[in-house]
Amino acid sequence: RMIIDMANPGSAFVINPPGQVGHPFSPHFRDMADFWVNGLYVKLETDENIIKKSGNDLLKLIPK
Repeated sequence: RMIIDMANPGSAFVINPPGQVGHPFSPHFRDMADFWVNGLYVKLETDENIIKKSGNDLLKLIPK
């Protein structure tokens, strides 16, 4: 599920039940199960500066 405010597309929230991957033998298979059961979401960060400061990698896909 994804919630996007079209007036503010940078503010999006997502949940991927039951987890980040669909493979039942992955250690991340049930990462989001508790969030999903309780109706919670994860903020999908789209601000490039915040992503860089977090120490996470940023992948930009730029069409030719």
